[in-house]
Amino acid sequence: VHAGDNCVQIAHGGGGGGLDDATLQSLAMYAQALDQQAAGTRRMVFDLAAVLVRDSSDPATRGLLERFAQLVRHIGLERFVMASDWPSVFAPAEHNALVEAQIPLAADEWQVILDNRAPYLVAQPVDAP
Repeated sequence: VHAGDNCVQIAHGGGGGGLDDATLQSLAMYAQALDQQAAGTRRMVFDLAAVLVRDSSDPATRGLLERFAQLVRHIGLERFVMASDWPSVFAPAEHNALVEAQIPLAADEWQVILDNRAPYLVAQPVDAP
Protein backbone atom coordinates (compact mmCIF):
# COMPACT_ATOMS: atom_id res chain seq x y z
CA VAL A 1 0.00 0.00 0.00
CA HIS A 2 2.78 2.41 0.92
CA ALA A 3 4.98 1.53 -2.05
CA GLY A 4 3.33 4.15 -4.23
CA ASP A 5 5.04 4.22 -7.61
CA ASN A 6 8.27 2.72 -6.30
CA CYS A 7 9.63 -0.58 -7.52
CA VAL A 8 9.01 -3.46 -5.12
CA GLN A 9 11.24 -6.48 -5.68
CA ILE A 10 10.14 -9.76 -4.12
CA ALA A 11 13.17 -11.96 -3.51
CA HIS A 12 13.49 -15.68 -4.16
CA GLY A 13 10.38 -15.91 -6.33
CA GLY A 14 8.24 -15.08 -3.31
CA GLY A 15 9.80 -17.58 -0.92
CA GLY A 16 12.82 -17.99 1.29
CA GLY A 17 15.02 -19.78 -1.22
CA GLY A 18 14.51 -23.18 -2.71
CA LEU A 19 11.05 -24.18 -3.89
CA ASP A 20 8.29 -25.61 -1.74
CA ASP A 21 4.53 -25.38 -1.21
CA ALA A 22 4.92 -22.28 0.97
CA THR A 23 6.74 -20.46 -1.86
CA LEU A 24 4.00 -21.43 -4.30
CA GLN A 25 1.30 -20.26 -1.89
CA SER A 26 3.10 -16.96 -1.43
CA LEU A 27 3.54 -16.46 -5.17
CA ALA A 28 -0.14 -17.32 -5.73
CA MET A 29 -1.12 -14.62 -3.22
CA TYR A 30 1.04 -12.09 -5.08
CA ALA A 31 -0.60 -13.21 -8.33
CA GLN A 32 -4.01 -12.54 -6.81
CA ALA A 33 -2.93 -9.08 -5.63
CA LEU A 34 -1.62 -8.32 -9.13
CA ASP A 35 -4.85 -9.57 -10.71
CA GLN A 36 -6.76 -7.19 -8.46
CA GLN A 37 -4.32 -4.36 -9.22
CA ALA A 38 -3.80 -3.91 -5.49
CA ALA A 39 -2.01 -0.80 -4.32
CA GLY A 40 1.76 -1.13 -4.47
CA THR A 41 1.80 -3.80 -7.18
CA ARG A 42 2.12 -1.69 -10.33
CA ARG A 43 5.94 -1.90 -10.40
CA MET A 44 6.35 -5.20 -8.54
CA VAL A 45 9.00 -7.61 -9.81
CA PHE A 46 10.17 -11.01 -8.60
CA ASP A 47 13.73 -12.22 -8.65
CA LEU A 48 14.71 -15.82 -9.20
CA ALA A 49 17.63 -15.88 -6.76
CA ALA A 50 17.94 -19.29 -5.12
CA VAL A 51 14.75 -20.70 -6.67
CA LEU A 52 16.49 -24.05 -6.94
CA VAL A 53 15.75 -27.63 -5.97
CA ARG A 54 18.14 -30.43 -5.03
CA ASP A 55 16.63 -33.12 -7.27
CA SER A 56 14.61 -31.96 -10.26
CA SER A 57 14.10 -35.58 -11.36
CA ASP A 58 11.87 -36.37 -8.36
CA PRO A 59 8.20 -36.44 -9.54
CA ALA A 60 6.92 -34.37 -6.60
CA THR A 61 9.63 -31.77 -7.15
CA ARG A 62 8.91 -31.68 -10.89
CA GLY A 63 5.31 -30.91 -9.94
CA LEU A 64 6.46 -27.96 -7.82
CA LEU A 65 8.61 -26.68 -10.69
CA GLU A 66 5.70 -26.97 -13.14
CA ARG A 67 3.34 -25.13 -10.78
CA PHE A 68 5.96 -22.42 -10.34
CA ALA A 69 6.30 -22.05 -14.12
CA GLN A 70 2.51 -21.77 -14.44
CA LEU A 71 2.46 -18.97 -11.86
CA VAL A 72 5.30 -17.19 -13.66
CA ARG A 73 3.25 -17.27 -16.86
CA HIS A 74 0.12 -16.12 -15.04
CA ILE A 75 1.87 -13.20 -13.37
CA GLY A 76 3.73 -12.30 -16.55
CA LEU A 77 7.26 -13.05 -17.68
CA GLU A 78 8.03 -9.33 -17.74
CA ARG A 79 7.81 -9.23 -13.93
CA PHE A 80 10.62 -11.75 -13.35
CA VAL A 81 14.32 -10.97 -13.24
CA MET A 82 17.42 -13.07 -12.77
CA ALA A 83 19.40 -12.62 -9.57
CA SER A 84 21.70 -14.63 -7.36
CA ASP A 85 22.74 -14.91 -3.74
CA TRP A 86 26.38 -15.08 -4.73
CA PRO A 87 28.81 -15.54 -3.02
CA SER A 88 26.78 -17.65 -0.59
CA VAL A 89 25.26 -19.99 -3.18
CA PHE A 90 26.60 -20.00 -6.78
CA ALA A 91 28.32 -17.52 -9.07
CA PRO A 92 25.69 -15.73 -11.19
CA ALA A 93 26.38 -17.57 -14.47
CA GLU A 94 26.28 -20.98 -12.76
CA HIS A 95 23.14 -20.00 -10.84
CA ASN A 96 21.37 -18.80 -13.99
CA ALA A 97 22.20 -22.04 -15.81
CA LEU A 98 20.78 -24.11 -12.93
CA VAL A 99 17.60 -22.04 -12.69
CA GLU A 100 17.07 -22.26 -16.45
CA ALA A 101 17.64 -26.02 -16.40
CA GLN A 102 15.18 -26.59 -13.56
CA ILE A 103 12.21 -24.28 -14.19
CA PRO A 104 10.26 -25.67 -17.17
CA LEU A 105 9.86 -22.62 -19.38
CA ALA A 106 10.33 -22.53 -23.14
CA ALA A 107 13.46 -20.97 -24.65
CA ASP A 108 11.54 -17.90 -25.84
CA GLU A 109 10.07 -17.45 -22.35
CA TRP A 110 13.54 -17.65 -20.82
CA GLN A 111 14.77 -15.07 -23.29
CA VAL A 112 12.15 -12.60 -22.05
CA ILE A 113 13.24 -13.13 -18.44
CA LEU A 114 16.95 -12.93 -19.29
CA ASP A 115 16.34 -9.61 -21.08
CA ASN A 116 14.40 -8.11 -18.17
CA ARG A 117 15.97 -5.53 -15.88
CA ALA A 118 14.63 -4.41 -12.53
CA PRO A 119 13.17 -0.91 -12.98
CA TYR A 120 15.70 0.63 -10.60
CA LEU A 121 18.53 -0.56 -12.89
CA VAL A 122 17.11 1.19 -15.96
CA ALA A 123 18.32 4.75 -16.42
CA GLN A 124 15.55 7.29 -16.03
CA PRO A 125 15.71 10.71 -17.68
CA VAL A 126 16.50 13.53 -15.28
CA ASP A 127 14.04 16.39 -15.29
CA ALA A 128 15.60 19.72 -16.19
CA PRO A 129 15.35 22.39 -13.49
